[in-house]
Amino acid sequence: MIEQNKIQWRNGFIWLLVLAPLFFILYGWANGYAALLPKENVGEIVYDWEKHIPFLPSTILPYWSIDLLYGLSLFLPMTKFAQRQHALRLLVATPIAVLFFLLFPLTFSTIKPECFGVWKSLFDALMGFDKPFNQSPSLHIILLVILWRIYLPHFNKVGKAIWNVWCFLIGVSVLTTFQHHFIDIPAGFLTGLIICYLFPLSKAHYWKWGEIKSKRLAILHVIVGLLFFVLAFLCPIAIAVILIWMGISLFFIGLGYFGLGAIIFQKKENGSFTFAATILFFPYRWISRLVRNVFFKSYQSPQKITEKLYLGAFWMTKKQDYHAIFDVCSEYKKLKNSSQNYVSYPLIDLAAPTIDELIVGVKKLDELIQNNETVFIHCALGMSRSATVVFAWLLYTHKIESVKEGFAFFEDNKFQFSLSGKHKELLETYCKNSN
Repeated sequence: MIEQNKIQWRNGFIWLLVLAPLFFILYGWANGYAALLPKENVGEIVYDWEKHIPFLPSTILPYWSIDLLYGLSLFLPMTKFAQRQHALRLLVATPIAVLFFLLFPLTFSTIKPECFGVWKSLFDALMGFDKPFNQSPSLHIILLVILWRIYLPHFNKVGKAIWNVWCFLIGVSVLTTFQHHFIDIPAGFLTGLIICYLFPLSKAHYWKWGEIKSKRLAILHVIVGLLFFVLAFLCPIAIAVILIWMGISLFFIGLGYFGLGAIIFQKKENGSFTFAATILFFPYRWISRLVRNVFFKSYQSPQKITEKLYLGAFWMTKKQDYHAIFDVCSEYKKLKNSSQNYVSYPLIDLAAPTIDELIVGVKKLDELIQNNETVFIHCALGMSRSATVVFAWLLYTHKIESVKEGFAFFEDNKFQFSLSGKHKELLETYCKNSN
């Protein structure tokens, strides 16, 4: 039974009663802690060009608006699961930011110019509980990322445009109200993305640990990711943020090989990714595509397996029209010109799938073939993941009767593929189970 989106009034009020006090208690405590530290123990990271940022009193309005948006967000129409995940995002945002405030206390020393009227009243109210500390990552920006993404699907096209502009104004306001320095913004944005990623709104992207895909690749990615974190502490803050971004990307890939699998990419049924995963894994996708283009070039045309089934690389969907696409690539999104009859079944790269993943994948592929004239199956290069599923499908449909016969079939037809010993073991197991 599919749960419908609706306003969860009771749970919303309960979460609000927990979140509001938590925010003010922790945020105020961190501010007070930094205020009691000797001045030499509280740093400030500011670029010379920031002195040209104007003080715009009116931007206190979008700055303050986040408080109202924070509370109302708990009463948006959504499933109980999505509401819980959203509330957990808000719940962890404050403690995570406060941890950084305590470990790396920073301040904003520029004096705010005097303002008058309603703007003065709003600034006075802000200064009633805020102090020029709690800088990086900006908790305001962390919350903005979380709120931006939760509200966005509830608007139509015009509403989304207006909402994006308002969120932009909120983001800019942390500078023009003299509350934060520039570096606090990317730090807050990255932190907000990580929180959104760790608490997906869809159950399909909820972490589920399974068999270890590849211990070697898992350890390699985690170690390299941690090395980026170490390097970040030795570099200027701007470079450090980029290194941390790359480190996080590789670290999560490592968790994928440790047993999370392709779910780490948060690929949706329509072939797109969640916003958080799109940004977080951009370094990985960029580097992997560069490596593939330089060192692991694929064949240039789709390989015709049967009259109805073609095998190839993800970019070959542009080669000709197919009635259906079966996509087992986890790291790249669906191309815009792909067939409307599209099935996404992501498998993680460079490792053999589990037997259960293979069984489900073969059945999905067979169903697609039964209902369409031509089907194009692809992964990134069309040589490993997709070739494995095709190989197993040939066994499933008894077009071949053994793994040995399958390899002969591929080689006789000069099909290009790359299956490791683990892939061969998997196919032998599949062959035994299917007989």
